[in-house]
Amino acid sequence: AFLEQATAWQAKLGTVDSTISLWIETQTRWAALANIFLDSADIEDQLPLEAVKFREIHEEMQWLNYDASKDPRAVECCNHAGRVRSLERMMTGLERCADALSGYLENKRMVFPRLYFVSDAHLLELLAAGKDFDAV
Repeated sequence: AFLEQATAWQAKLGTVDSTISLWIETQTRWAALANIFLDSADIEDQLPLEAVKFREIHEEMQWLNYDASKDPRAVECCNHAGRVRSLERMMTGLERCADALSGYLENKRMVFPRLYFVSDAHLLELLAAGKDFDAV
């Protein structure tokens, strides 16, 4: 009986570890892309499919965080049915959004080669500023 309980707990805690790792990775990627996809009209115009996908992921991430806040018990939260599948799906979508964004930045650099000397973060800042010449 003890061995069975220990094995069950080992499995549950293993799931908690892998789920939290995936959750942190997903949330970090989501947070990095949130301002870009939610606040930039140019990105929304140039990458409409990815913008829609990101909004879906954004809503799902907000719901996931809200759901987790209702029951702060890590074992129950991480072992919730479908939790890992949901995080994996979001991570896949975020990777697609990030890849599309990289392609978008590469196209901007091909048009303006001097942008090759600007980091992605600064280039996104410049593009987000748009016609605000004081910010640029």
